[in-house]
Amino acid sequence: MHLERLFFGFFLPAAELFAPTCVINKGREGECVKTTACRKNGGKPEAGHCPGNSSIQCCTYGTCHTWAGSRGFCQPTSTCTGSSEPGHCPGPSHIQCCTNDDTADLPGLDTLQSTRARQVMAVARAQGLGMRGCQIGIVTGMQESGMLVLANTNVPESLDYPHDDTGGDRGVGIFQQQPQFWGTVEDCMDPETSSHKFFVSLEGVIGWQNMAIGKAAQFAQRSTTYDIGTYDKWVPLAKKVCDVGF
Repeated sequence: MHLERLFFGFFLPAAELFAPTCVINKGREGECVKTTACRKNGGKPEAGHCPGNSSIQCCTYGTCHTWAGSRGFCQPTSTCTGSSEPGHCPGPSHIQCCTNDDTADLPGLDTLQSTRARQVMAVARAQGLGMRGCQIGIVTGMQESGMLVLANTNVPESLDYPHDDTGGDRGVGIFQQQPQFWGTVEDCMDPETSSHKFFVSLEGVIGWQNMAIGKAAQFAQRSTTYDIGTYDKWVPLAKKVCDVGF
């Protein structure tokens, strides 16, 4: 036992020696290390979550993006329930960029809704629209379709394409786009293409980056059916979904 401790103690930095993990507000996980070591490695210490004296605090290391562009949190590999990737985080080598399990349900959504939300978020990420764009996309999808690909009996052709349910008035797909304004029925029924068309419309809204989320959603959607407040009610959910999945 003594030799084993000596072996690991010689080769590993002190911060990596069996540091207990801890959980702070909103489920963020970190490790219990000396406050000075946490700050030195770019972390943020928070008191009250670790045993021992006040010099040992729960240390978390912020957000990160993997090489593929997926957003995650820097945390100990032992607490990562998804996949971890080195080279994106400060601190010791066992602190890696942890991305969530893409098969897990997103906050407030069921499995099918989570799949559709991830498709929308992937397009927002590919178009470089950031967290704000993600939130606007999720708000709009939730209001228009409950984040489902909807076919519409008033648009008979839409029934020929894969869909999650039927409903709506004149529009189809996640964003309830009317083909005469947004493209072909096939385009509007396809999650990736319809999301791309929505985000192109968003990019055409002057000042959308600093606009209230509900207002930007309405302007991008060109909605005459819903007012800004109707979209606003989905903002808290959209922020949670994007915080986890974007």
